[in-house]
Amino acid sequence: MLAMYFGLSAIEFALNNVTGASSLKYLGAAILVLILASAYKNNEQILIGMPQIFLLFWLFLALVSVFWTPSIDTAKIYINSYINIIMFYVVITAVKFTRSDISLFINSMFIGSFVSVILVVFFAQPYDGGERFVIALFGANSEPNNLAAFIVISTTYSLWRIFKSKSLVLKLMFVTVFLLSFIALFKTGSRAGFITAVLASTVIFVGKAFIENRLKFKKVGEITLISLTTLLASFFLLNRFVNPYLLDRIFGFDTYDSGSNRTILWKYGFELLKENPIFGYGLGSYLAMTSKVMHNTYFTVFFEQGIIGGIVFLGFILSILYTVIKKRLFLALAILISGLVPAFFIDSMNKRFLWNALIISSIIVNYHLMKKIKKDNSFF
Repeated sequence: MLAMYFGLSAIEFALNNVTGASSLKYLGAAILVLILASAYKNNEQILIGMPQIFLLFWLFLALVSVFWTPSIDTAKIYINSYINIIMFYVVITAVKFTRSDISLFINSMFIGSFVSVILVVFFAQPYDGGERFVIALFGANSEPNNLAAFIVISTTYSLWRIFKSKSLVLKLMFVTVFLLSFIALFKTGSRAGFITAVLASTVIFVGKAFIENRLKFKKVGEITLISLTTLLASFFLLNRFVNPYLLDRIFGFDTYDSGSNRTILWKYGFELLKENPIFGYGLGSYLAMTSKVMHNTYFTVFFEQGIIGGIVFLGFILSILYTVIKKRLFLALAILISGLVPAFFIDSMNKRFLWNALIISSIIVNYHLMKKIKKDNSFF
């Protein structure tokens, strides 16, 4: 069921339109009940580490901040979703999963992402009648930046498999997946998605070519050749199949600061925060005070819970990131980037792409910590 949850996350918008409710929220609740029941029945130990402690403390601060938020009604929009997604993270990452379980979760997330790629490349619809493309499914449309965040998983994982697969047929298959994923990413017109894909792909390339293989000339040369060939093929296909407007939008780096007036929203938020920096303005306060969202998950946390809440939330992320880097878990790091970087450009606290990335990377970390094993290069 958990694998299904990860696989369906990319099309949650469509499922909700069919069922009229948050389908994955109820699926997630059922998963939690089954996991806790199984743990109780089998007397399994629930392990709470630093990430869970940081996150639960941050949730406490967020809920307490309701007492000084300017709008209780606005805060109510967030309370249930925050509690649900955070408790889901805490429980899922506190139990043990086997190697095969984790492989299934990663593959399910990849399949869900690649389904999105296929839908965008071959069946996409214009977003709000413009030049950007999104998925239209069951009478609902996706949002381009959210969609791009899911597509990055297909881009990242396919590149990982290109380097890991020994079979030439598999390498060519994943090269095809990577190229299709890159086209789909550009068709969304998401600059945040492009930046995320570049960073995640760089982690995979550097990790595989220069760190895992310890500068072995033959292996580094092979990986570099594959990377350059794939990159050249990507640019050829982009120029052939992607609207020039979208290419200009993504490669026009001098226009990035104007996207959705983000920098204006950020500056205004920080000007207000100077007046109440320690505890912030309370849960949902930025939306209540401006009728807009801040388009940055981390800045929103600092604005709403102040410096204390912001530091605690960053402590949660850094506690995962520290172990991922220390253990040289490059796929986990790339997956983590796929969630954390888009969250810098859109409000993502209740978005599946962010929490799926945090959950999967945390599960991988826990596997290595619990087993007390060395980095397994044949795995993740």
